[in-house]
Amino acid sequence: MVRGCTSLSAQYRHLALDDRIQIQTQYEKGASEAQISREIGVHRSTITRELTRRAWQPEQDHANLRPY
Repeated sequence: MVRGCTSLSAQYRHLALDDRIQIQTQYEKGASEAQISREIGVHRSTITRELTRRAWQPEQDHANLRPY
């Protein structure tokens, strides 16, 4: 088992809009950040940052920024 910094071999991905919606929905249902992170497949700190940042909120969504 390799421990320590593995940043050179780590794979990163951005959260998609569907991921953000799932985070919000699951969190509102009472799921823990660890549960949400396992479902989406990201580190739980990603979920913590996303919930703190509240990067996407439907009431602040602008029509020209929608994915459709």
